[in-house]
Amino acid sequence: MLKSIEPYRKMLSHAIDAHPRLDFHPALVAQFHNVGRDTFLNHVSGVPFGGHPYPLPQDASLVQSLGLDRRAYITVHNSFSEVSGRPRTTRDYPFMDDVVKEVKVQLPDLPVVQVGVVGGTLSSADYNLSSKTTQPQITSVLANSSMHFDMEGGLVHIASCVGTPCGVVFGPTPIGYYAYPNNINIAPRVCGDCWSITEDWQKTCLLGAAEPPCMFTQPPKAVAHAALPQLRALLGEKITA
Repeated sequence: MLKSIEPYRKMLSHAIDAHPRLDFHPALVAQFHNVGRDTFLNHVSGVPFGGHPYPLPQDASLVQSLGLDRRAYITVHNSFSEVSGRPRTTRDYPFMDDVVKEVKVQLPDLPVVQVGVVGGTLSSADYNLSSKTTQPQITSVLANSSMHFDMEGGLVHIASCVGTPCGVVFGPTPIGYYAYPNNINIAPRVCGDCWSITEDWQKTCLLGAAEPPCMFTQPPKAVAHAALPQLRALLGEKITA
């Protein structure tokens, strides 16, 4: 294993020394080898990949108290853009409410649970659990969700650990590196993949645009309709199970 790692250590030493300023370089190397963030270390070390599931601690008390353990639902994480005193990040997708509204047009009886940090209450949400959950509780909420809608980030990684598929809107972070194969991964229509090229990439668009076009040109209907076929299939499986 160490012999397998050694040439990569030499290849990536400059990026390691400059972390996080050159983090995009290991990502490019990984994509060149047709692997992503989830399997790159296995590729480098020669250790077989054991799969995405991971036994994170869960607390189902909140799910049970809301009666969500007895019905299908979806979860959604809104952006940080409406948090007081916090600037919008370039990874924020500003139309998540419209995405969920379109899903509800097609599936009107499907409950929507908003999760994550406070990011402005979504009018489409039936339950708002933003900043109201512990780590084990949010893991349980995601584990019981039929599908999670989000931007690339921490909740998507948790969902992958518990086997919940996600509809993920990508922008600055590279879809070829961060995407999980079981998710609906929405690539930007303009630009994208500028992650870590500049030190303030999360705050300022590399093109100098007031609003990052990679996120603001992504139609919410396109996001919803990309995820709906898989969501319908999953709901059908739950109903017939």
